[in-house]
Amino acid sequence: YYADNSGISLALAHYPPYLEARTNRNSIRVGVVGLGVGTLATFCRKGDYYRFYEINPSVTALSEGEEPYFTYLKDAACSLEVVDGDARISMERELRSNRPQNFDVLAIDAFSSDSIPAHLLTREALKLYVQHLTPGGVLAVHISNRHLDLRPVVTGLAALEELGASIISSEGDDKGRWSSTWVLISADEGFLHSPAIAKATSDEGHVSGIDIWTDDYSNMYQILY
Repeated sequence: YYADNSGISLALAHYPPYLEARTNRNSIRVGVVGLGVGTLATFCRKGDYYRFYEINPSVTALSEGEEPYFTYLKDAACSLEVVDGDARISMERELRSNRPQNFDVLAIDAFSSDSIPAHLLTREALKLYVQHLTPGGVLAVHISNRHLDLRPVVTGLAALEELGASIISSEGDDKGRWSSTWVLISADEGFLHSPAIAKATSDEGHVSGIDIWTDDYSNMYQILY
């Protein structure tokens, strides 16, 4: 899911130099909703900051402590933190205490199972994510799923908030890459149209046909494959 041709890999590889060209700053702040085994920590560089949100303490325990089962966090080159609990509640609490995280890239990676947390894909959730992004920051939403087509949900939300969205679908191979689909969302069309991102972007564009999900409404039946 995180191979060099995936949407999140392209965002993490190409956003820092793009940012540096505009602001003279090349270290980045990255947020990740969903720790997994901590794979995305391998992308960080000295000077970067990564903040993981993880709801399951048993998952966190596998990657933290003196002798973790997975050592991606331990071996990371950057500063990082793991925030326990539901990501949306944690991020709402941070805003209430006047602590927006100012992420350059925020990855939402919690939808690959057959039971997805719909509250992370509503209009209210998107507004929350944007408040935690720097101006022109990138929201990367991982929508790979065998049962649900989440493209219209995510691109519909982006369109409603007048944000650009690029769908990046990458193929798997016999070298360990898995096929994946990510949607990169940003107010900065310049980044989405930059050569590396534009080359990888699908021609699908905005996928319509469903009602926008909110905290009061979602419909899984509409997006079944």
